[in-house]
Amino acid sequence: MRYLIGVDEAGYGPNLGPLVIAATLWELDACQIPPSTHPDLYEALGDCVRAAGKASTDDARVQIADSKQVYKAGKGLDQLELGVLSALRSLGFHPHSWQELCQTLAAGWLDEADLPNWYAAHVCKLPSAASEEAVELAAATFCNAFQKSGVRLKRVRARMIFPLDFNERIRQRGTKGLLLSEASLQLVADLLDEIERKSSMSTHASGASGEELYAGGSTVRPAPFVVASAEQSAQAVVQSQALPTQNHLLNAPMSSTSSEGETLVFLDKHGGRNKYAGLLQHVIPDGFPIIESEGPRLSSYRCQSGKRQIRFQFEVGGERHLPVALASMTAKYLREKVMHAFNAFWRAEIPSLKPTAGYPVDARRFLAEIKEKMCSLEISASQIWRDR
Repeated sequence: MRYLIGVDEAGYGPNLGPLVIAATLWELDACQIPPSTHPDLYEALGDCVRAAGKASTDDARVQIADSKQVYKAGKGLDQLELGVLSALRSLGFHPHSWQELCQTLAAGWLDEADLPNWYAAHVCKLPSAASEEAVELAAATFCNAFQKSGVRLKRVRARMIFPLDFNERIRQRGTKGLLLSEASLQLVADLLDEIERKSSMSTHASGASGEELYAGGSTVRPAPFVVASAEQSAQAVVQSQALPTQNHLLNAPMSSTSSEGETLVFLDKHGGRNKYAGLLQHVIPDGFPIIESEGPRLSSYRCQSGKRQIRFQFEVGGERHLPVALASMTAKYLREKVMHAFNAFWRAEIPSLKPTAGYPVDARRFLAEIKEKMCSLEISASQIWRDR
């Protein structure tokens, strides 16, 4: 089997609320999609999804695109919610509240105790903007398209990093760009582990197809998030500069296919970084990343992990790939629901308070207006304010 993974984030710039990173995993059926082809999922799933752009009035397809193109503040969450919830429902997930949504997407990463108390008590039933009928119809359309195309969504995962944890990790790593890169790659490592477990089950376990790994929430807690010091992280970047490029490895070619197939990972470029090979060595410890290209718009790598070939593409505008676009929408939707709970808590304490999206200028206004109430509630600034 071949797989595609797409990763994106929401909340990189704000000072309030969590940084949310989401990843989607897709499977390509070799019987329907020849191994030599690299399908455009927008084309393969054209019967049920459309990219960004104005749709005709009779176009009932679900929009899956960069979240900035699907959702604008104050314009309503209906299209964002429709895309995310229908995709989850096609996997058999039916979150009825935003807390269930968090637990579904961040299974293994997020426990009840991890939700700050001003989020945990908030009540919001789902869907809240799109209609139940529209979500159900879109999910059914997804399932039909998956059967016809040989492309199947297998997993959606997310990681939420709240301010207290965010600030501690910034102190350890030095930059939020490095924090984002490491957290994104850890989500990828988690999905690669699931692919490996499914492959092992299919090969060795009698009567087990491995589908259970993807049909519901994972019961296996992911490998712990690797905590590297700023010095170790800097060393990883230096190491990446010394890694061989494709031109230096003509005597050690890697076949375009392998017995276990190929996994292609798409990620948006982070914080102006061009070199990722050193970071990839922590994600694929048994593989050696070979640099294919490193530049301001695209950095690409390949490596062999066991019998599987893995390719990583870090690119500007990665949302043009459908797996990244759905990850972008998922991260944005999850963050919007978290910020809705955040604003509801503080507006219950201060009814005249204007809601915030958490971006720097307005975040300072919001923090100044809740400062007195924070003192009476014994909530420290470090619990809600991200230093960067």
